[in-house]
Amino acid sequence: VQKIDGMEGPVEDDIEDLHDEHQNNNIHPDEYLQNHQANDPSIEGRNDAYGQPVDVHSEEQEDLNAIIESISYGKTQQVKKLQFQAFTAAIAHEDQVKFVMDYLKNVNNTTHSKFPTARNRILAYRVSQLDQISQREVMAEGFDDDGEDGAGEKLLHLLQKMGIENQVLIVCIWNNRVQIGSQQIKGGEFYRIVVERGRELLNQIQDMIFKEELENLKAVNAIGNYSPSKMGGVKKKPVGDFAVFGSNSAQNSIQQKIQAEELDRKIFQHFKQDLTEKDFENALSEVDLSLKELTKANIMELKSIAKPNPLIEKTMQIVCALR
Repeated sequence: VQKIDGMEGPVEDDIEDLHDEHQNNNIHPDEYLQNHQANDPSIEGRNDAYGQPVDVHSEEQEDLNAIIESISYGKTQQVKKLQFQAFTAAIAHEDQVKFVMDYLKNVNNTTHSKFPTARNRILAYRVSQLDQISQREVMAEGFDDDGEDGAGEKLLHLLQKMGIENQVLIVCIWNNRVQIGSQQIKGGEFYRIVVERGRELLNQIQDMIFKEELENLKAVNAIGNYSPSKMGGVKKKPVGDFAVFGSNSAQNSIQQKIQAEELDRKIFQHFKQDLTEKDFENALSEVDLSLKELTKANIMELKSIAKPNPLIEKTMQIVCALR
């Protein structure tokens, strides 16, 4: 466990000084990529599985955009004129923690406009990442107390206890220029409030993901109930847990899209693992035969449906996977 260097939250006497400082430290995904690529020669000449050059800039730009989309924030709690609020973001490497902090501290970020004015920004993170030397997955962990000794470590213990990975958790404190000590929030009470803010936000995200997963599993079970008798030997297995990812809303979340794609992949793997090689070949033959028997009228009818039945849509996805 390491503390993060260079992440102490500044305490300015007025908002104008704070604005000037952050104007000089504004960060954009493009600027981050330029600095990251300049300091990381390992990304030079990267090729894909087919030996073709990979557009690293475009690839990492998408990763950074996904991080921004994953940012979530909880409710603000006020205790003795102090305000506490938690933030989370999904990350794939500990180097991205700094990008998250710089993005949130940017005064041009109107979505989280209060973040730059926070008196303290206590954080912790856990992320499973590839070790460049051993080429094995390792768990990287870290925290930053930001002047409140032990607070960052408490957040890290929370992430460990809940089994949260690939997340950075931040709890901000605003005190309206009143010294925290004068508010008599110290020791256990202070830690409790900080941890509660983080736990509440993480629980909200977990509940949202659980509901989404439950809906997906209902769709899978519906497919199983209406499957052809020849597929009766296929056993339905429970789908494994998803990692916890943040989102700005339940309706607009790139992480939910990733989870849905992961579920589709797992559905295909369950079908493939339970079928023998002969059964699998027979299934492919039946699919080919069914597709060949589709007439032009059938195709036109399918195209005329503005929004197909979810069961039909999911079945067609599995058919495409088998193809």
